[in-house]
Order: sequence, then structure tokens, then C-alpha cells
Amino acid sequence: MGKAIVCFVAAWLASSAHAKDSTELANKRRALAESASFYCAIGRNPITTSDEALQIQPTPQCHFSGPLDTKLDPLSLQPPVLNPRLTITQLKDFLTANGVAVSNDNFQINGASYTIRQRSYKELKDPLFHLHGYPPEWGDTFVTIAANSKQDTATLATFLKSHNTNAIFWRNPHVHDEEATLPRRQHTLPYSPIELVSKCQPIATTPNLLLVGDLHEPAQTQYFLALIQSQKFAWVGLEVDHSQEPIYLHFTQATSPADENADLNFLVRQFPSNVQEKFKTIFRTLKTQGAKVVFINSADEYFNFPFTNVSVHGLIMGARNRVWVRNLPEKWEGTAVLFGGVDHFTNFPGSDFQDFALERYPKLTLNLIDPTETCFRKARESQSKRRNLSLQ
Repeated sequence: MGKAIVCFVAAWLASSAHAKDSTELANKRRALAESASFYCAIGRNPITTSDEALQIQPTPQCHFSGPLDTKLDPLSLQPPVLNPRLTITQLKDFLTANGVAVSNDNFQINGASYTIRQRSYKELKDPLFHLHGYPPEWGDTFVTIAANSKQDTATLATFLKSHNTNAIFWRNPHVHDEEATLPRRQHTLPYSPIELVSKCQPIATTPNLLLVGDLHEPAQTQYFLALIQSQKFAWVGLEVDHSQEPIYLHFTQATSPADENADLNFLVRQFPSNVQEKFKTIFRTLKTQGAKVVFINSADEYFNFPFTNVSVHGLIMGARNRVWVRNLPEKWEGTAVLFGGVDHFTNFPGSDFQDFALERYPKLTLNLIDPTETCFRKARESQSKRRNLSLQ
């Protein structure tokens, strides 16, 4: 019996010492994503300006049928094809400068009639706009141009494109990242596994970068808060648009509760409502610690660029992963921590976060916290093992 106990303990310690990587987790996450009818290994090809979205058509590989995929109105030009910042005055000035007479918000081009309208976000065809899912500084109403037929809409788009349309349409803020990512999506590449560490016990490893996977639920936000409260990191990376850094810096210098709350409300506005208050606590904790905070995400407006469904289109996720890595510090000492959606580390082999990270930092060591790990179940398994051991 004594020899059996020794063998059992040795085997158990050996299995515990062998580090588990993220391969199994990645297989499960990819299977879940690929089971969705609107999953696209690539999605659309890179486009430079928003008017190019008018030429995008569904394919057998990508139907663009997801709940957040861009929806175009065949009888209207409107955001996100039109520039969300376009004003009626700008549009009228543009038309007049190019020889088109405008009367009472109506104009004609090649015999076709059009009407300029200011419409509420609730009236727009695109789901993200309709759901108010865009940068709040864009306001609540947007310029649209109504036509009488699909052909008239095409005629108008051709006219606008043939002139200087920088204000009418808008530029893809990450087109170069898309162009660099596309070859990775066009060829089958192997998955790059990351060593997993358990969130159910104190973290003993010291990687250069600890990745905390998120499912954008309260449980993971609470875990991340407890983690940064328990130890100091070289820097803390958050899935927030990097252009929000000035807002955070203003928050760190604010001395009145009113100023702090205003900044916090702005910083958390894009988070799900069920984690916003917890994220405010995270920001307050980081301020108290004087922590170095790195906002790694792509431009907020990128989510609203045409056919940019960020969760199930491989090109878009890969481009965002490339942006994330580009926004990291050039170098650091010790362990840094990054809190981001787990699918950035699992779903698109060859263009996952770690693929770009290891190219920029060849000697980088990475660990990943699996957000799907259930500590209660592990506790029961551990109790069962101890019970079996005592019976030997």
C-alpha cells in the first residue's frame, strides 16, 4: 500500500508539473466560432475608403449575415458608407462647388433626384448605428441622401467618388493593418499555443507578459481587479482605444469627484453595462497605484467602418491583434499583464495576438489565464484526489 501511495503521488506531481497549454481551449473556442452561420475566416478584403463597401457582395465563404454586419439601404447613402461626421452644410457646399444646384435640400444629378435628410441614429439601417454603438461624439443624428432607385444610388456614389470626397466618405483607420494581415488569412497556418496558468491558485510563474482572457462578463472583471490589487505589474494593458490615454491622464490628475466621474464615465462607455462599475474600480485602483497603463485597442471608430464585424471576421480580428501589439511598450522589466478578450489568443491561427507579439519580441514569454476555468470544480477534484489518496 505504501508503494502505491508513493507511485500515485509521484504521478500526480508529474502531471501537475507538466504545463498545460492553450491548444485545447483554442480548439473549443474556434469550434464555437466556426459553428456560427456568420463566421468568416477572412470576411471582406481590405478597403481604403468607405465608398468601396458599396461593391462588397456576399460570397459562399462569407454571407455577411451576422447581427452586427453592415446593412446597406439600397435607396439611401447613409453612415457608415457616408462619413459619420458629415454635416448638411459640408454636403451642400461640396455639391455647389461641383456644379450641382441644391434647393430645399433637393438636388439632381444626370436627371436623377435626391433629397438630403438629417436622420436619427434609430432610423439608420446599420445595426451598430441603430443600437447607438458608435463614438458618442458623433451625436444622435446623421446626414443621409435618399434616392428613388438602386440605380440612382449607384449614380450618386459614382459622382461623389469622381470628385474629392474626403469629407463625404471616410478613410479606413486601419487599412494598412488589414493589408498586412490578409496574407496570413489566405493560407493555413498552425496555431501558436500559450502556456496556461490557473486562476484558482496564486500565480507562481513570472512571464514577460501575463494574458488574462476575458469573456466580457463580471466574473473575469472581478478576477482581474483582484489580481491587480494583489501584485504590482510592469504595466497594465487594457482593451481600450489607445486614443483614450489623454482622458485617463486627466483622470489621474483630477482632484474632484465630479471630474473623476466624468472621466470614468467616458472611459467605460464602450464596456458592457454589467461590468462598467467594476471597471471604474479598476481605473481607481490603477490611479492609486500610480500604475503604467497601456491602452492597446484599435480606434473606436474602426468598429463602425463598413463590414467590420470585429468578433467573427478573421481579417478584422487579425488586424486588431496587429494593432494591439504595435501599441505595446518597446521594452520593460518584470511581468506585465494584459486583460483582453480570450478569442484574440485562440481563434485565428497565424494572426492571433501571440503571432504578432512573438515576431516583435522573439524572446517574449507568455502565460494565459483561461476565463472558462471553474475553480469550484477544480476544488472538488482536488478534494476527491486527496480522499482517494487517504484510502490507499
